[in-house]
Amino acid sequence: MKFAKKKFAAGSVFFKRITVAQSRAGTAMVLIAIMATAFSAGARPGVPTLDELAADWMKVDDIQNQPSVNSFSGGIKTDQNLLGIRVLTCPPYSQGAESTATFSLDRQRVRAEESRWFPYQVLRRAHRGAIEMETTVRMVFERDGVLFRARLKNTGSQPQALNVGVELLGNIRRCDGTWSWDPPRPKSSGFEALVTNTVLLVRDTRSTACTAYAFTVFPESLHAAGDRGQAAWSFTLAPGESRTVDFAMAVTDAPASASAAASRWAGSFAACFSGAQTLWERRWQDAFTPGNGHYSGNAPVLLTPDAKLRRVYYHGILTVLLAERTTLPISPRVYLTAGPEWGSALEYFWDTGLWSPLFALLDPAMMRDHLRGFLTLDYYHCYARCFLSGGPAGPWYSCNDYALFTLFWNYLTTTGDWDFLHETAGGRTILEHMDRLAWHWKSLIPANGVLGDYGGADNLLECVPTYVNQVPSLNAANVWMMRCMAGVHEHLNDFARARQFRGDAHALAAKVLTLYVPDQGVWNCIHDDGTKVQVRHCWDYITVGQTMTPDLSATVKTEMTAFVERELLVPGWMRAQSLNDPAAKDSDRSDHGPYGAYDAWPALTALTMCSFSQYDQALHLVRQCEGVTREGPFAQSHRLLPLSRRPGASHAAGAASGGPNDVYARIAGEQDYNEICGSAFASGAIIRGLFGCQPELNGKLTVSDLSMPRGFEGQLTGVRQAGGYYKIISGAQGLILGKGPEGSR
Repeated sequence: MKFAKKKFAAGSVFFKRITVAQSRAGTAMVLIAIMATAFSAGARPGVPTLDELAADWMKVDDIQNQPSVNSFSGGIKTDQNLLGIRVLTCPPYSQGAESTATFSLDRQRVRAEESRWFPYQVLRRAHRGAIEMETTVRMVFERDGVLFRARLKNTGSQPQALNVGVELLGNIRRCDGTWSWDPPRPKSSGFEALVTNTVLLVRDTRSTACTAYAFTVFPESLHAAGDRGQAAWSFTLAPGESRTVDFAMAVTDAPASASAAASRWAGSFAACFSGAQTLWERRWQDAFTPGNGHYSGNAPVLLTPDAKLRRVYYHGILTVLLAERTTLPISPRVYLTAGPEWGSALEYFWDTGLWSPLFALLDPAMMRDHLRGFLTLDYYHCYARCFLSGGPAGPWYSCNDYALFTLFWNYLTTTGDWDFLHETAGGRTILEHMDRLAWHWKSLIPANGVLGDYGGADNLLECVPTYVNQVPSLNAANVWMMRCMAGVHEHLNDFARARQFRGDAHALAAKVLTLYVPDQGVWNCIHDDGTKVQVRHCWDYITVGQTMTPDLSATVKTEMTAFVERELLVPGWMRAQSLNDPAAKDSDRSDHGPYGAYDAWPALTALTMCSFSQYDQALHLVRQCEGVTREGPFAQSHRLLPLSRRPGASHAAGAASGGPNDVYARIAGEQDYNEICGSAFASGAIIRGLFGCQPELNGKLTVSDLSMPRGFEGQLTGVRQAGGYYKIISGAQGLILGKGPEGSR
């Protein structure tokens, strides 16, 4: 592994030294060199290792949301203690709010000073006097277990006598049934700790869950009291000497199996610890390998000397794997909407729809299976499916029609699986469901209205009180859905039905256009009392821009993007809502308000710019967002914080940081560390946007604006379309679309 890391480091320097040829021949030579470098590193050509995608070391004081670790069975969050973890969530097991594995040195708890996130681990470090401390937390690959390592080093010139302590809780309960956004979390009562042989066991008296801790070197003292145990080691470090403390945690349904699992992992700690990385790396490489044996498809490989574009793309794909679970009972592979703190057993229709272009490429078999499962639910009375119970979760979201339709559309056009339309789920054929979704808006028109009424704020953006009732975004989506269904029925030779859909779409499009605010680039919504209310939010830009592109004049497109650039974009990120919006003062959430953005919004904003053929602006935005990946993965949202409050900021810098755009982005503290919506950077902004991939109903792959340069050199290979593979080359003259086996590797 050290050899591979050195090779990739050389590859990074190689990227910087490339002078990109301003011709298609030059692009080809660059890509050949990149592929050769990747081959020498032992990875799939062009695909970075997980270590390349790691974050930078971050000061703990500069982190709003402490990093998580995920390993396909569940996830954990780290905390500000040097070793502690919280909210272990491996459905049906759920940890309570109190942390475990709290680390102390000489009987004083140690707070981490810095942390660093990797896809398969979190590192933390601190120092106390001459003692340097670094800890590592990994999860056992695809198992309900955690591996802990603490390393202490004496950097001084005198021996150091140390007492290392770890407080160990087992506040984990089995919680069967349907989980909601807020998973069931046990209170601190109902747990009993005891020491059995060389294992600390904590039993839940209210469920079958048992938590066990085992050690590679047994502690000098290990005792249990109440619901927890305390392990301690005493030793002296000579100058320059290091000592490592390793132990494992296991969660199962019986004391014997929990003890056996923890003892097994502790007894082979080095192999298990290494496997947590190498098996994760193998799964990562599988995602880009046709016929890999795990996924039913594959993600395309991006080859480019553009380091920022490359990092954003692969972080977008990584976001999906961080959300993947292979141990839930309803499906072999589940792609959770969020985790590990919230939504840890759910696939939301809305969020799943946002990454559906990539879903159809990576795992079409699971996508087909999940779509059938969605249709067994009453999707007008829920917003998600729980993959622990198989049942519905939550109330109706107004975006359900658009989200579910988008899923079916991307599956159909990418796979060419027309037989699926005639299968039955939930008492209707898939075709009947798609018709229903496209026409449902008609049942929502109020007595004196002309557009579908999508209810109150809780059904829509939740934190924007003025974005209610007859909104432009979802009514524009209805136009797109009806036009899509016209194409489907034409393909099926039902021309009368197709004409009906086209006529309705044309009439509705004209009504939506009346909501546009000239010169402003924004849209009105119509409240129940008939009042038009202006809303300055990215959702209208994204949704109207993508679903009614042909209906928008060049002037309107220019004005819409000017609004985004003027009022929403900030250095490195964006606001979901303008500070000039009348409801801005009442919208304080990081995902949809003026102080941050849901992580799909910048990606889909870039996609909309591409829909308007504004490729320079789109590429600039994508590159700008590379900076957030230096903290960690794409998340539920990133919050904008004043530069003047940044830890370590100088007084002069603070004094100069008073403007609305003097901000920086951090993963929002009140929302989840992982959220699948960030994959829209790969599937939307880059695959569909900058590379222009447009799957068609006829089974062909077309590329939009073929002759327009995108502003970067690169190649997207292994793009699956209806059973074949394509590659797309971006160069100085635009794009080249080619076809070949497995993307002509």
